[in-house]
Amino acid sequence: MTDQDFETMLFNESSKTATLFVARAVTDLDAMLGEGYAVANPAVLAQWIAVAGSQMVTLQQLHGANGLATQIERLGAMADAIEASAAAAHAGRVQ
Repeated sequence: MTDQDFETMLFNESSKTATLFVARAVTDLDAMLGEGYAVANPAVLAQWIAVAGSQMVTLQQLHGANGLATQIERLGAMADAIEASAAAAHAGRVQ
């Protein structure tokens, strides 16, 4: 994937995400506070979207961190296995 392809994909997905956030925010606010509330109170709508976006970023960061932690654990286990194998091979030569 080229940088241009990635940027295009990111732009398209960002647009879809923003559309989804706005639609869901309007639906949720109107369901809680009455039909038309979200449109009549754009500052509340904007804050609602900002909080949702912040939570989404946090969840993505947690997901990424968990993935990294899993890979680090796997690398640690591989290093332990290599070390044990090397120690066994060395012990076999020493005897």
